[in-house]
Amino acid sequence: MKNQPNLGSRRIVRNPRRTRRTSYRPMKYAATSAVGNTWLSAVATHPSRIVALILACLMVSLMIWFAADLRFYVFAAQVQGASVTSADEVFRVAGLNGMSVFHIRPAKVAADVKAGVPGIEDVSISVGLPSSVTVRIREGDVRFIWRSQESSYLVDGEGRVVGQVGAAADSRVVINDTDGHPVLPGGTVQVDACRAASQLQELIPGVRSFDYSESEGISLLDARGWKVLFGDSRDLRTKVAVLQAIEKRLADEGQQAMLIDVRYPNGAYYR
Repeated sequence: MKNQPNLGSRRIVRNPRRTRRTSYRPMKYAATSAVGNTWLSAVATHPSRIVALILACLMVSLMIWFAADLRFYVFAAQVQGASVTSADEVFRVAGLNGMSVFHIRPAKVAADVKAGVPGIEDVSISVGLPSSVTVRIREGDVRFIWRSQESSYLVDGEGRVVGQVGAAADSRVVINDTDGHPVLPGGTVQVDACRAASQLQELIPGVRSFDYSESEGISLLDARGWKVLFGDSRDLRTKVAVLQAIEKRLADEGQQAMLIDVRYPNGAYYR
């Protein structure tokens, strides 16, 4: 009888790599299947998640569309209320050119226009799709045309220079600066002269032109060619009353006057 191999004394050694590979694949398959089944079960149980996913994709698509489509970018605006102010200047200062309509902050745009354009008292901004922008402005009380050095400027009652004269300003009262001081848009002219002219318009209706100089203050040349000196804006009601008394005396005496000076009412004179 042949000798049988002694199996009891032999150890069986398995390949560790093969063992791990064999055990890894089923575990991986089992884990993946479990996750997939769990996700499908969650979606089936909560269909609202599908709706949320669809809405999220839709929002992303809309954002990309809004950002890429030039129809949502501003290249012009409607400016309302600009009778003296340049509409082009308002649009430039507003900084709207080339801006996405979704990035416009109306409060900031209104503040920029009010601060950057002289003579504007109030600004409001309205925005509509796809790229409609309306800028509504309210200009200050521009009363005068201030003439100096052969140039004319629009000025309000407080002496603030709004801009140069346009066609809409032809009927305004004129103040001629005979000293020829330089004038800058956005700056101011002699404030007291403007205040004096405003009061004299009410006290002497029909006056459309005044002169101003540092030495004589505000003055006018009436229809008879008489020059009347008023000086500054103090006591104008009294000065006008003295002027009327002098005019009455001259009329009663049948005399003419080349100059009437009422800058100092107690020492008024004529010649």
